[in-house]
Amino acid sequence: MATMYRSKKISIDDTYRSGITINTAFSNHIDTSFYCLSSNPTTILACDISDGNVFDELVLDIDEYAASTAFSYDDCGYIGMDTIPAQVVRINLKTMKRVDALTCCDGENQIASSFHTHDGFGYFSTYTAPIHLIKVNLKTMECVGSLTFNKGENFVTTSFTDGLGVGYFATSIMFDKSIVATAYSPQTAKIVKVNLETMTHLGSSNIMVSIPESKQFIKQKQFNRVYSMQSGFTDYKGYGYFGAWLGSIRNTNFKDSHYLLKIKLDDLSIISYIKMEKGEGGITSSFMDGEYVYFCTWKNSIIKVLLSDLIKSEKLKLHCCEKYLHSIIVDLYSKNCYVACGSNAEILQICYV
Repeated sequence: MATMYRSKKISIDDTYRSGITINTAFSNHIDTSFYCLSSNPTTILACDISDGNVFDELVLDIDEYAASTAFSYDDCGYIGMDTIPAQVVRINLKTMKRVDALTCCDGENQIASSFHTHDGFGYFSTYTAPIHLIKVNLKTMECVGSLTFNKGENFVTTSFTDGLGVGYFATSIMFDKSIVATAYSPQTAKIVKVNLETMTHLGSSNIMVSIPESKQFIKQKQFNRVYSMQSGFTDYKGYGYFGAWLGSIRNTNFKDSHYLLKIKLDDLSIISYIKMEKGEGGITSSFMDGEYVYFCTWKNSIIKVLLSDLIKSEKLKLHCCEKYLHSIIVDLYSKNCYVACGSNAEILQICYV
């Protein structure tokens, strides 16, 4: 018997002007979800997490646009902006008022991923070559540390912390023109480890060379690449999980393929993986509930996976126009999740009981 079904949709186009999409979303982990729209300046919608209905909104200041990542801490929300230079905007989630903003230093452009730790620090990483990591005191909104990654560690796509003081950052080569122009040696996206207290680099790994399909194409000199990794998270048991996109620059006949990887965090080695089926597309977002994890893909599917054995348990196929799913908000009490649909500016309510 199916345990996932689509129960409702909320259209942003019906409420706001046409052409607006959802860039990112977050929640206060209690009763409200917040959606950052693609307007200029950014509009933030507050929604009741029990039914997804909009009940309040906030428009940020001029030039505070292109929200790309966000999280809540205490009673505030922190929104990272894909701007030059990058910005972090703080809002009061109870009053829906803008509090203040931090403008990053020169070269620290285009924030693309973020997370926070329980001791009150936020970590914002950039879509630049190389990546810049900015550590922010969330109480004072001051930059208290920064780290420039090594050469070749470019364009962050996802990041998380293991809760033990180490951050993990996935890189991308998707839009790295310098690599594409010299595509004569195997290159892959990487996972980079950082000590968050000292803001020091702990090493990185080109883990995708461990996948048999990747080895095959390297051996045949097809010069494959892992273009990017998406939707990284940890089970807090020593393992991390990433969606990975494998493609070939030189061999145009090679079909791109997508994987879910299970990584041992202490040495960044692949423990196991599953390959996405034809038509599922790449993984764009995820959430974990108990022993299962739920993955959204950019080709209108939600996939339920048993974490212990990395086995697909169920798949929900959505309408053909409901693509590019991202930014999941979960209501653990009602067993509903709300998924932003990038293709037509809708929020989909999915029951996963």
